[in-house]
Amino acid sequence: AAQRAALEHLLTDLNAGIAVPLVHEDLFVGVLTLPEKKDGKTLNPDETMFLNNISKPLALALSNAVMYQRISALKDRLQANTDALTQEITERLRTEHNLHAAQAELKDANMALEHAILQANEMTCRLEISNHELVREMEDRKRADAALRQSEATYRLIAENSTDVIWTVDLQERFTFVSPSVYYLLGYAPEEMIGTHTSAVLTPESHALSRNVISEELERARKPDGIRRKSRAIQIEQVRKDGTTVWTEVNTRFIADKNQQIIGILGVTRDITERKKSEQDLIHMAYFDALTGLYNRKAFLELLGAEIKYAQRYHSGLS
Repeated sequence: AAQRAALEHLLTDLNAGIAVPLVHEDLFVGVLTLPEKKDGKTLNPDETMFLNNISKPLALALSNAVMYQRISALKDRLQANTDALTQEITERLRTEHNLHAAQAELKDANMALEHAILQANEMTCRLEISNHELVREMEDRKRADAALRQSEATYRLIAENSTDVIWTVDLQERFTFVSPSVYYLLGYAPEEMIGTHTSAVLTPESHALSRNVISEELERARKPDGIRRKSRAIQIEQVRKDGTTVWTEVNTRFIADKNQQIIGILGVTRDITERKKSEQDLIHMAYFDALTGLYNRKAFLELLGAEIKYAQRYHSGLS
């Protein structure tokens, strides 16, 4: 009743005398209204048939228009939702990218920290070895200086009874004196050494090192403002009479005449085989587990760091 009253009110507003309902697939979609005929008569059968015939395509057209309007509204909503979703996805991708970048920076920072720790551990190990050598060298120099300050008689007494080898060479590097203890170190009798060139009892590398040291010290001493060292210690590898080699520490100083002109070199040679072994043991203890004999964490981290650097440099995977 309410719908009928509303329809009658609409027809009145439109001043419509004729109303044809528009129905599509049993659904009411609208009303076709016409003014009253001028003669006031009702519709004849032909006119009624005409209106009925055009009402169906009009109903279809109106239905399609309503559907298109609804589809357009739905499309607009879908587009709005799609834009919002696209923006959300973009923001998430940006956030994920920033997260990956932060993780990469953190990884680089951790690697740099591990590298710094490895370097610190390595420096600590080297300092410990250097301190050990320095203490031994200072003790040896003190003993050598004390021996050199003794009289010639005391010097020869020490030379004949010392386990260290005391010797002198001229500036042509030929032995002019060798203490008896050379027999226990190199297997030569002292008289066999007299006149022998130093290269005969040194490996080629050690001979080159000793010549460089002598040249440096001679150049220093001959400068007008040069400061002459009391002694200098180096480690060299010597060749025994049987062909085997032994590591020694040699403390040397120049011999000068009454005019302070250098005429030769005085040296004290000591067997440092045990010291070398101790140094190797320290290095081994720094990189290997004492219980298992396998690489320890320090060695593993150094090897890992080297592998990572190699992989980064050559763009390869870890082996």
